[in-house]
Amino acid sequence: MNDLLRRAVSLSPFVKCVAAAVGALIIYAAFRVLEQTLPRRFGRADARYKVRKFIVFSGYLSILLFLAFLFEDRLSRLSFALGVVGAGVAVALQDVLASFAGAFSIGFSKLYAVGDRVQIGRTRGDVIDIGLLRTTLLETGNWVSGTCTTAGSFASPTALS
Repeated sequence: MNDLLRRAVSLSPFVKCVAAAVGALIIYAAFRVLEQTLPRRFGRADARYKVRKFIVFSGYLSILLFLAFLFEDRLSRLSFALGVVGAGVAVALQDVLASFAGAFSIGFSKLYAVGDRVQIGRTRGDVIDIGLLRTTLLETGNWVSGTCTTAGSFASPTALS
């Protein structure tokens, strides 16, 4: 393992970038094949969904670890700069980070799951996907609230009174 690490450290930056691109594409392709084939082995729809989400997350984590391993020598020299940039990104992307925290909270607490019917304010729908940044609903019920005034045009009830 130390020999492999020494060889990776001794590569030129251009060769490392090419290796990073090729390695990331290979890892992505492998996990994409897994994403297409492995969930078929599970009978229940919720199990297939969870396996697919786990494979996608694992693929991205594998690419990140591969890149960290490849550029390990450069990352150690840039730790202070990465800390400062990380703090700036955390402040700039507060909402995105809150969405990540919310996704993990929803995932671990089982607040709701795919297939559940939820209501947020006056919007009601079925949960069809829970992602890291957003939850996708298929709206049901009172989502058409207009009244036809002339052929082809609609107005809301408040506009008519």
